[in-house]
Amino acid sequence: MPVAPTVLEENLARYLKPDGTLARAFVSFKDIASRCDTRLFETGFPLIGQRIESGSKVVSVEIGELVLQFFRLPPLPGVPPSQLPQSLDECHRGLRHVHWHKMTYFEGTLTQSGGDCSVRDVNVVLSPARTYCDM
Repeated sequence: MPVAPTVLEENLARYLKPDGTLARAFVSFKDIASRCDTRLFETGFPLIGQRIESGSKVVSVEIGELVLQFFRLPPLPGVPPSQLPQSLDECHRGLRHVHWHKMTYFEGTLTQSGGDCSVRDVNVVLSPARTYCDM
């Protein structure tokens, strides 16, 4: 009498290795370092795992994706390490503040009566308000 083929149930146990790991991802920081200097960089890496097939055959498969956010803050001269951001949230908040302080809120022409000039083009940056002139 022929033996019926064994059908393995689709469950998490089929993907676990004997040491209990589910998958692994290979991440090389040197490949992405230039894209995360002083800015947030998000990327995904494939999760490679193993699945047990019928007959105790093991097959390597991509079972998911690991999405990571990277941010590298280079050493800042004169700033002690204790004053540097200690988390990704602090870095993100600091970048938003820098962006806000560098945003130009008004551009126009400033005139004055007397002095050495009559008309200057002015950009106003509010951080408190200050003006500067591109001469």
